[in-house]
Amino acid sequence: MYQPYSNYPIHEDLQIIYTEDAYKTAVAYANLYNNLEFMLVPVCGLILRKDVSPLRELELSDVEAIVVHKYIHPPHQINTGAHTGIIQSKRQEVSDLITEEITRLRDEYPRLGNFIKFHAHPFTGGRFLSGGDINANLVGENLQRWRSETGISFVPMQVIWPLEGISMGRNTDIRGGGNDSTWNITTFLHIDNRLHVTPRPSILRDNPKHNSIYKPPFWMDHEGWCVKQRDSLRNRWPEASYRFLGRGWVQFFAPGKPYGIIVTLGPDFPNQPAEIFIVPPQTSVAQFMREKTFAVEDLDTYDLMWDFDSVMRGG
Repeated sequence: MYQPYSNYPIHEDLQIIYTEDAYKTAVAYANLYNNLEFMLVPVCGLILRKDVSPLRELELSDVEAIVVHKYIHPPHQINTGAHTGIIQSKRQEVSDLITEEITRLRDEYPRLGNFIKFHAHPFTGGRFLSGGDINANLVGENLQRWRSETGISFVPMQVIWPLEGISMGRNTDIRGGGNDSTWNITTFLHIDNRLHVTPRPSILRDNPKHNSIYKPPFWMDHEGWCVKQRDSLRNRWPEASYRFLGRGWVQFFAPGKPYGIIVTLGPDFPNQPAEIFIVPPQTSVAQFMREKTFAVEDLDTYDLMWDFDSVMRGG
């Protein structure tokens, strides 16, 4: 599906922001590979109009901005000359090699994750997505896999491409200075079976709202909080457990009869509602029930077990 650059409608409601280092990294690899296709793995944070746990799905309308913190570069032996089909065929190998770096970044900044796909079209007129790009990422099983892994219903796709020889009209691409001015990054969205582009991106400055992607989740500021809550739950439900879901969310699970209960807490808890799910017998598929605001005066003395017990009793 090739659409000339002049025909892409602009989706005004999503802003793309780069740290200066992230943008410089993308340009540096474009210069390194020059006329070869390659991929990078963006590590990003989301500025949200509405936050829901990764057990549900963020819609495009929920996301105000995506802040690209860093691009991770897969090893050269995989990346050199790669095109989208090769990248897709080596998906597991690439995933294994970059997981350690993403994990390290998420340990430091739990709200971050891989929420964009990025590759190069290192040729004049490269500002488009091919049918292969779309089929390998934006539709069918690959889209469903992405939604399951990220908890996001849409796939932003970035292409870096050279500007030479193209009259752009309205610019929706980021450009650097000096020698970097020949490389552009366009972010595509697939909306209603048509490709759109985002407005012109910006570089991250000292903006408290955008820098909130680095804010520690509540549980990070209270050492051992999640373990303490799990152990308290086990006084009532011996198999109770917890796990981190991504984007700073944490899940607590208590198996029970006739169904188990999952409570997910967002990174800004207790200033955002908890989410309640049930897990029916003979299945591991959580079914969303409702949001619930828990009254918490002091996180250090709060005991999740009492709210869990209330939920179990239908409260």
